[in-house]
Amino acid sequence: MNAAAFLTDLKVLDITEGKETSTLQLMADFRVYSGVLDAIVSVPAGFVCDGESIPLCVQWVAPPFGLSRRAAFVHDYLYRNRGYYDATVGFHPVTRTQADAVYRELCEAKGLSSWRSNVRWAVLRLVGWKAWNDDSRQHEAPQPPTTRL
Repeated sequence: MNAAAFLTDLKVLDITEGKETSTLQLMADFRVYSGVLDAIVSVPAGFVCDGESIPLCVQWVAPPFGLSRRAAFVHDYLYRNRGYYDATVGFHPVTRTQADAVYRELCEAKGLSSWRSNVRWAVLRLVGWKAWNDDSRQHEAPQPPTTRL
């Protein structure tokens, strides 16, 4: 398995405006290579993410944002769309287990320690089912990236 890599910079705009949680919007496509998926994942410009929805009871050990912000964008995109596009085949579905594993590998690729990445991953495995199921009720066909892969 190849190591994860960030292929573009994360360019975001805070569009929170009167909301209690952070709401960030991508200003340009954000591309990563995932060794878990052995693929390039491109999150399209315009995608909106709330960062990390970490329960308050574990925020002392896994605070939101920081070194995991990039991983959160990719993870939210994979959860919301149940997959990603590539340049040759088109849409590739992913499982919740794969999306969570991508999150962990990207946290480590950004420099988060292995134990902190594992704690965040464990929290996802315990409580992420709710977001996965909520997103499935709101699921729409994902849009391909705006730029060439």
